[in-house]
Amino acid sequence: MRILLIDNNPDRIAIIGALLVGKGHQFRSVSDSRLAWQLAQDQAFEVIIIAIDRTSQDAFWVIRQIRQQGLPVTFLVLGTSGRPQEREASLQAGADTYLVWPCPADNFKQVVRALFLKNIAKEPYWLREGELSLNLTDRLAYRQNQMIILTDRECQLLAVLMQFPDQILTPAQLVNRVWGETDVGKKNRVEVYIKYLRKKIDDPFVDKLIQTIVGAGYMLTPFPIKQ
Repeated sequence: MRILLIDNNPDRIAIIGALLVGKGHQFRSVSDSRLAWQLAQDQAFEVIIIAIDRTSQDAFWVIRQIRQQGLPVTFLVLGTSGRPQEREASLQAGADTYLVWPCPADNFKQVVRALFLKNIAKEPYWLREGELSLNLTDRLAYRQNQMIILTDRECQLLAVLMQFPDQILTPAQLVNRVWGETDVGKKNRVEVYIKYLRKKIDDPFVDKLIQTIVGAGYMLTPFPIKQ
């Protein structure tokens, strides 16, 4: 599974990361709930783990935002107090599971395993624009009934473009939304992955969807430009 941890405790991040990666999961951590919300819109995490010994209200905010958008995310809240009020507040905010931390490693693995089985039963999460469809769950795109296999990063980049059809996105915006970084010096990454996407999404077809706006950025046109 693709799992995001919201936490600012380096020791806990290291422990949880080791447990998850050791089980074959894709793992990322951030300390800011608003960045987590942005990433969740772009990168199709199946599970978000939130440590609430930091700022509980902020943690609950990101749960509510994602629930309102209807994104197919499962939430695990890690609390430190174990108080019934904390558990109840987490579940009322929209969390699926509450677990007191620290806990035995086997307990944590069992909870994650249960979330994994729960996610298997979920329907794929789709984006659709014009003749292009994107299955974010399986990282598969479809155009004119042809299936296109994408890497994780290609899928993330295409998802962002599809969420803002007919809008110019600058390299800096794409670096921030896809890689979660603000270093505009890394915009060459965008050029590389746009090229990868074009080979798969545009090159086999007459009409082109991904446009370069010279001096500005890139744009997805759901209704292709006729060549």
